[in-house]
Amino acid sequence: MLQKYNNEVLQKMLEYYEYKQSRKIHKIPKRQITKPSLLIGDNVQTLSKIGNSQVQLIFTSPPYYNARVYSDYQSYQAYLDSMKNSLKQCHRILEDGRFIIINVSPVISRRAGREFESIRYPIHFDFHRILVESNFYFIDEILWIKPEYSVPNRIAGYLQTKKPLSYKPNCISESLLVYRKNSHFLLDKNIKMYDKSLINDDEIDPTNC
Repeated sequence: MLQKYNNEVLQKMLEYYEYKQSRKIHKIPKRQITKPSLLIGDNVQTLSKIGNSQVQLIFTSPPYYNARVYSDYQSYQAYLDSMKNSLKQCHRILEDGRFIIINVSPVISRRAGREFESIRYPIHFDFHRILVESNFYFIDEILWIKPEYSVPNRIAGYLQTKKPLSYKPNCISESLLVYRKNSHFLLDKNIKMYDKSLINDDEIDPTNC
């Protein structure tokens, strides 16, 4: 839809009004995937084998930028472009109004030598931009508190110098970014699709950590 108002609230009201006027019915798509399935290969290619709106939840941990053997990109921008291609496929296969959860964390690049400074990339911040461009909107961030440091002994420089500028904390958390596929209807409509007997009796942590 074209942007008619500079006011965000008015624009959302217009989009909802036109959605209601169109009398679109949110139908549950016919399921193509009826049993556990394993797709092996490049995710953009394998996801292309799945029909539109076939998945009700996506929980994924993308490659860490150039921090593993399987992840080797020419540049950080090339990495982000690749992630955007994957997220476009994720948006296509995800049912309207459903959630995508992405586990990411900042990554430190390899140094060419001792005379070069390493770069710490804020991947979770950049993922927000490409998620929004892929037509998702932000719901929450959950912090995964890990039992071990993501990068061991980052504090070592500070312990040697005791100078404030050398302080770098040992990171013990990663982000779980929770986004929802853009839809004109409220989450209530997704919830009503479930069998009424389906409830969660397990205790949950009410915090975001």
